[in-house]
Amino acid sequence: MEADNKTKLMNEVKLEDYLPLGARLLMAPIFLASGVLKMTNWGFFLGYTESAGLPFASAALAVSVAVELVVGAMLVVGYRSRIAAVVLALYLVPTTFVFHPFWAVEPAQFSTELLNFAKNLAVVGGLLTVVGIGSGSVSVDSFRLGGEGKGEVEG
Repeated sequence: MEADNKTKLMNEVKLEDYLPLGARLLMAPIFLASGVLKMTNWGFFLGYTESAGLPFASAALAVSVAVELVVGAMLVVGYRSRIAAVVLALYLVPTTFVFHPFWAVEPAQFSTELLNFAKNLAVVGGLLTVVGIGSGSVSVDSFRLGGEGKGEVEG
């Protein structure tokens, strides 16, 4: 009888129900931590942003913090995950090219910038997966959409 209960429980809990949650939880901290670090070390990051030659560096930094914290949190909880993933990918691609130009740095910085560039592109790949599969069944989207778990884009 006990074996039947275990089998029934295992049939109800599917690994694929939790994989999108795991993916979201593994990707989001890079955005959340970056947003918090920028907020708490504003002067340093403002100088870094200015050194990249971005116009309106203070505004660009404020937008960066807002995107990383708000949209990163949306990704964590699975709220409008597909929209969140698109926004984060569209934010990360130009950021990667501006702040990690491995092709234009001194040889001593080449490896670090190349790895950061490649890491960011890998994160974009993960975000595109969220765009494709949605938020999964363990998400606000699933609750909001009545258990669909697909993270459909709605108005």
